[in-house]
Amino acid sequence: MLRQRLEKRLQTSVERIWDLPPIILKNPQAEYVALLVEARDLYVAGNYYSCVAMCGIVGERIIKDVLRASVRIEKDGIVGVPQDKAFDQLEHVEVGGMIRFLKEAELLVADAAKAAEDLGRLRNQYAHAW
Repeated sequence: MLRQRLEKRLQTSVERIWDLPPIILKNPQAEYVALLVEARDLYVAGNYYSCVAMCGIVGERIIKDVLRASVRIEKDGIVGVPQDKAFDQLEHVEVGGMIRFLKEAELLVADAAKAAEDLGRLRNQYAHAW
């Protein structure tokens, strides 16, 4: 049964591979690459809802990591970064606000902010069956 399913989808899967651009990251982190490869595999297999969800997950993770990398605080004349417990609170913050913050702080260029917002909207359409 598994073989039949794979053979049935083989032609369309091969065609979808050619739709995809290469994955190019300036400073690739292994976790992003693995997640993006997984998203590609989902697309090639024709699992579109799962693919969009995975892309949304990766996008949110990148936004949160950009914010995490940019935050510095001054306490008692010493500049440092908040503790991990403080950063854990970012997991409860709506990502759209983070995108707008990073854009206004010029840590995210307008094109990247628009792409992140568009991905979030698409992910929400798929995740909430709108």
